[in-house]
Amino acid sequence: MFKVLKKICFLFCVMLSTVASAHLYTITGVPVAAEQESALMAKDVALSEGQAEAFNLLVTQLAGENALTRLPTQTSDSVTQFVQDVSIEDEKLTATRYTGHITVRFNPTQITNLFKEHNVPYLGAEPPSLLVIPVYQDGNRQYILDDKNPLYQALKQQGNFAPFYRAAVPMGDATEIALTEQALTTTQDLSLLEPLLATYQKDRIMILRMRTEPLEKSVLVDSSIWPEQDMAPQAVFKRFRLGNTSLADACIQMPQVIFDMMAANWRKEHMAKFDGEQTIFARIPVSSLYEWQNLEKEMGTWQFVKKTVVRGAYLPQMLVELSFEQSIEELKQQFLSRGWQLKPDFTGPGASLTKGEANE
Repeated sequence: MFKVLKKICFLFCVMLSTVASAHLYTITGVPVAAEQESALMAKDVALSEGQAEAFNLLVTQLAGENALTRLPTQTSDSVTQFVQDVSIEDEKLTATRYTGHITVRFNPTQITNLFKEHNVPYLGAEPPSLLVIPVYQDGNRQYILDDKNPLYQALKQQGNFAPFYRAAVPMGDATEIALTEQALTTTQDLSLLEPLLATYQKDRIMILRMRTEPLEKSVLVDSSIWPEQDMAPQAVFKRFRLGNTSLADACIQMPQVIFDMMAANWRKEHMAKFDGEQTIFARIPVSSLYEWQNLEKEMGTWQFVKKTVVRGAYLPQMLVELSFEQSIEELKQQFLSRGWQLKPDFTGPGASLTKGEANE
């Protein structure tokens, strides 16, 4: 019986993986509108223009805004070659006008071939969906799935607060409240929350903690994720100065900043390999130019680094432009195997490169 259940679980995971892959190339909630001689003609124009807009959104989502300037401009007619199907979420028609929202699913093979043809790096791994459980610490009191928790209230009201991670918060019924209280306050065992993943069809649990620091007029936010797997770099630790901002407004603004930062980091970590050269600006601590000269000779033997160009000497560190062809994640592993740790910045093409323990 156990083997049968295990097989069913495996098949279920495969199905989820397939859905996740499809989601990466799906754009939802695209607003469409047009006015023509008839509602039917307006609908055709609106849906056609909506697909072109969805294509631009997809490229930005997978490869960043700058990618649009590196790819051929797509018209309402030409973009259809990349579209797998279109579904209408809602619509409203008058005699001559059509408005609505659509979901556009693109063909992954056609899109990735386009990126590769024009040497545009793109997002090669979809981020896991998150069930976010907000925890608010007020002095010695801790509020979780409770209306006295301002962060929980804000996330519930916002609904779609982290579209990149398809995040949601629990509804907070009595069973869920009891389960989270046990996991977070009694046993400190996040694995107890696993049933919630099945309930909400999410991949990971993210505990988002916030506590006020009245003396500094700020709030401190940190997080933990279960299961951790490839989400370790996504951990959050950040202080927000309140200033004249109310706590309620801060609870609305903070998640956007946090999840935008996480999304930028995920993109940097999971850009797919492509047949073209990338660069990153690495800050490397050195005690002297002599040490750098020896290090530069050593790096010259590393085939995964195509070129090194010194952009600045600010002892005790060097700013070096590194050229490479693989993904950032592969580059990190290459450095780690040689005893170095590459830590990309959350935003921008920068990173720190420091001596660390080799990957045994």
